[in-house]
Amino acid sequence: MKTPRFFALVGLIFIIELFQPTVAANFEQDKLDDIPNYVVIGAFSKQANAIRFTTKAQSLKLDAKYEMNPKRNLYYVYVLN
Repeated sequence: MKTPRFFALVGLIFIIELFQPTVAANFEQDKLDDIPNYVVIGAFSKQANAIRFTTKAQSLKLDAKYEMNPKRNLYYVYVLN
């Protein structure tokens, strides 16, 4: 009756090896390289608010821009991408 214990031990070792932090970090980093990243400083449901906030950020010498994210129906104000 040692067989179930053996398979449990093999399964545990497999899970530990599979989810090592270095393996997981490399897997996640490959995904992020394909997606552009933004530094978002504001999110608004109304375009007028996004325009006002962008203007205020530009007056503070920031290269701010805004764009609509149609998936979330929000206007995002960002400074870097």
